[in-house]
Amino acid sequence: MKLSLADARKLQRLGRGEKLPSSQFNNALSALLLEEEVLQILPKGSRKTYYVRNQATLDDFLYNRFNVSNLSLYVETLEKEDLLRADLARQVGDTKIRPVRSFKGFCVNCYQPLQSMLNEKPFVVSPVEGSYLFISDFETFVPDPGVTVVGMENPENFRYIRQQAYLFNNITPLFVCRYPQTQSKDLIRWLAAILNPYLHFGDFDPAGLNVFSNEYLPYLAGKAHYFVPDDIEEWLDRGSRERYDKQSFNLSPECLELPEVQKLVGLIHKHKRGLDQEVFIRFE
Repeated sequence: MKLSLADARKLQRLGRGEKLPSSQFNNALSALLLEEEVLQILPKGSRKTYYVRNQATLDDFLYNRFNVSNLSLYVETLEKEDLLRADLARQVGDTKIRPVRSFKGFCVNCYQPLQSMLNEKPFVVSPVEGSYLFISDFETFVPDPGVTVVGMENPENFRYIRQQAYLFNNITPLFVCRYPQTQSKDLIRWLAAILNPYLHFGDFDPAGLNVFSNEYLPYLAGKAHYFVPDDIEEWLDRGSRERYDKQSFNLSPECLELPEVQKLVGLIHKHKRGLDQEVFIRFE
């Protein structure tokens, strides 16, 4: 049995002299505490209330059963938002008692050196071709104000940014990708916190626009736009009819107010086709 944060908080309250209803305790823990005579019962009609008569008895039980020598420190450790496995190992003695995301953050990429700040220190983002940078302390990562953050929805486009540089001659791009941390909200949190504009580069079909509208724009309204190449109509004419037939739009009113989205939706309906963003990767 492991001592959960919820149970530790209850024992902490009992240690301060409070009395708690028996219904607040899980049966396994309360049975153990009663067996060890740590808990005392105060009958109240058909209900029972628990209390601790001797703090030393509780302390001994916690140490012998859970290796907890300081209950307050145990609770404080488990309550930390930025908890490290090292904290659990030192203070709790069990790195698996609470899930900890050790691998937080997201990947960035660029084809020219970009100035930024990381942990309040100057930091040049300049990965060599064939590599990315993984930003773990993303809360302190601040790009230069002149940088436009470009979100690459598909990993292959993120890998081959140099083969798409011709698309971004009018901006200074820093490319980001939510893969492989797809279940994490780190990237969205960071994008919402910084002042830089955001340009979303996804597929040119209903599904691609839906991702932008429902997963990005609600958090980035006012600074987010959808990337639409100047020659998109020419490419859409070569796109997939099947994709258009199988997908449907689910766009927010805010998304439909963006001029580039209005243009793209109109062209998709006009040609009745969808297009993968990978088509813009040029190796020649």
